[in-house]
Amino acid sequence: MKQAKKQTNSIKGFDAHCHIFNLRYLLKEAKEIFFTWIIGDYPTAEKFAFKSDAEKQKIKEDFKTKLIHLVELLSATVRSEKRNFRFIQNQANEAWKIKVGAIPLMMDIFYIFAPPITEDDTDFFQTKSLGANAFEFNEDDFEKEYAELAKKIVAKVKSKAQKQHDFSDIEKELDQHLIEAVEDSEYKYTTKSAEYGNLHLSSGFRFHMDRLRKMVHQGEPIYPFFAVDPRREGIFDAIKNKNLISENGPFYGVKLYPRLGYHPLSKPVQDILDICIERDLPVITHCGMSGFPPKDFSFDGSGTWKYNDYGNPKHFLPAVKKGLRIDFAHLGSVDPSYKWAETIIEYINKYENVYSDLSCYTKTSELKPIIKKFWNTDKVKSRIMFGSDFDVMYFTDKKITYEQYCRNFTDLFPNDIKKMRYDNVKAFLKI
Repeated sequence: MKQAKKQTNSIKGFDAHCHIFNLRYLLKEAKEIFFTWIIGDYPTAEKFAFKSDAEKQKIKEDFKTKLIHLVELLSATVRSEKRNFRFIQNQANEAWKIKVGAIPLMMDIFYIFAPPITEDDTDFFQTKSLGANAFEFNEDDFEKEYAELAKKIVAKVKSKAQKQHDFSDIEKELDQHLIEAVEDSEYKYTTKSAEYGNLHLSSGFRFHMDRLRKMVHQGEPIYPFFAVDPRREGIFDAIKNKNLISENGPFYGVKLYPRLGYHPLSKPVQDILDICIERDLPVITHCGMSGFPPKDFSFDGSGTWKYNDYGNPKHFLPAVKKGLRIDFAHLGSVDPSYKWAETIIEYINKYENVYSDLSCYTKTSELKPIIKKFWNTDKVKSRIMFGSDFDVMYFTDKKITYEQYCRNFTDLFPNDIKKMRYDNVKAFLKI
């Protein structure tokens, strides 16, 4: 597909950290996770083959509950990707009277139930459950089970959205998402494409990726970052693919989310970072002590997310020293000691390719200490970018609007907001 020329001449700012996927992506990905788990093809260390039918049924019901919690935690807007982006543009224009572009970040949730890649791992092997048919599989029964699971998810999202002024439209779109997810059949096939080499394309991942690509090819002023999880088959080929990720798009960099279960100091992640350094691809990594899932969330009842520390910026120092161009997103938020933020600021002052963004800071009381502690050098002011974390921000603080979020930054950074939303973003992207 020929890529249209980006309409960037009128762009005067960027949202350097946002998400514009919707519930359809999550429902499609959840279906494939459930299917591959049922047939024993999902990477897992659990062994089910020799358990009784009653034990297997309980295990399955527990897994379905986890899957519902997973999607509910992440949630998403119901509108199309393009409509989400238009919403960002319209709200920013109301606040700033300018037209903005954006860096939408892909998510890859497929391997959240898989074994983690720990610091000492030199490779990742997909350990599968014992036996190809861990559970008895009947396609009709599976479709019914998934339909019920998806209905529960949609019902929860409807419940949260009931007070919105356009709920009648939202409800219709949610019902359409449900229909399309239930009718989706791609989950049954291991999908690959000659265009993407050996990259395994789970149903939701491909949907998410193709929607962002389509917007780029239509000339929208967006610069998507490709979600990379070292557990996804073919991911190394994808990072090397100049027709997929390059300064010409359709993806312009790599998005990492270590708290989903892969340690930055493991060899697979270091290999990924080495490729990015060699190709001079920018990297955005989640760098907050909480996020998705929250730091006090667990599937095992422990009350703590096991991979909270995986996002610690200190784990990236070897790659930073080699020249990795990286945005430590959120400036280590939800850290009352500010240790992560101090590490990032230290990197910014010492290394030329280190950036951060202030995304999902929905309260001015969260930003004021940042200004007091760190907003004191020209170098710092030239490396911190404006971001919203749309639409996660709406689940963090239900009272904030995107327009007010923008105004907060204008009020607190009156002399620097133009650089934060424009100059610094362009420098990071090298555009």
